[in-house]
Amino acid sequence: MTIEYASRLPRTVPGKARVYALAAPRTGARQLQLLADGLGQRGMAAEVTTSAAAVGTLVGRWSIAMHKASGALRAMHLDRYGLDDARPFELSDRSAHRAADKFVAALDLLPKAQAKVVAVTHLRQGGGGPKGGERADERILDAGVVYGRTIDELPVIGPGGMAMVNVAADGVVVGARRIWRGLGRGVATVKLRPAEWAIESFEAVVGKLYGDVKVLKSQLGYLEFGELDRQTVIEPVYAFVYAVTHGEVASKHVYVLHAGEKAHGRLMGARRFVAAKQPARKLPR
Repeated sequence: MTIEYASRLPRTVPGKARVYALAAPRTGARQLQLLADGLGQRGMAAEVTTSAAAVGTLVGRWSIAMHKASGALRAMHLDRYGLDDARPFELSDRSAHRAADKFVAALDLLPKAQAKVVAVTHLRQGGGGPKGGERADERILDAGVVYGRTIDELPVIGPGGMAMVNVAADGVVVGARRIWRGLGRGVATVKLRPAEWAIESFEAVVGKLYGDVKVLKSQLGYLEFGELDRQTVIEPVYAFVYAVTHGEVASKHVYVLHAGEKAHGRLMGARRFVAAKQPARKLPR
């Protein structure tokens, strides 16, 4: 069994960090109307639909939905999002960035002090013809301008703390996604454990595994949950994303532990696929 690091934690870490309360998400008709106003649909009648998990509306040709647990947003233009309009994609990353910033400002989607563009990705389409004929050339459908989040100069990691704005070839925004809980008051200051402690804790766990381990990402940051999860506090963690290879079988995993000497919240959201207790399996000789 070997442990290979493609990514390592920083050698020095801050001595302490704040723990913050997170504001309760607001996901009512008022928030949906404000988003519709930002999309240029001011004054248009909008019927709000609601379920146990989300609220949504269809205004103009825009579909808008917000998750009640987290306040996460998804918006898409029904005629353009993810669709091939047959035009060549020649929009520069800089132009996509400008269009996304304008959209974010118009809808007041993100706090400027915490948000920064970290990447521009591209949605691509390719494959066989509609009837299994010749393989079609790969095409770019849109540019995804990705915003990352920082709190007190530490990155926000996990499935949350991000936003993406989708920009079509003509520079028009056609979709957006945001998981970005509102930051509330500071509730505590915690002393951070050193990186060496986190590495030792991680290696003590994976050292019991069968197979070779490759650490793909090592991070110190604030952990924000995904769109389906409720979260009341945000605090610093150490996180390791790693792959395990055992013969022909490979799997990917995440190991997270509190970076502070005192923990204030959970390290994961709800388990959605609860499995019954499994009988012990004998290892092959």
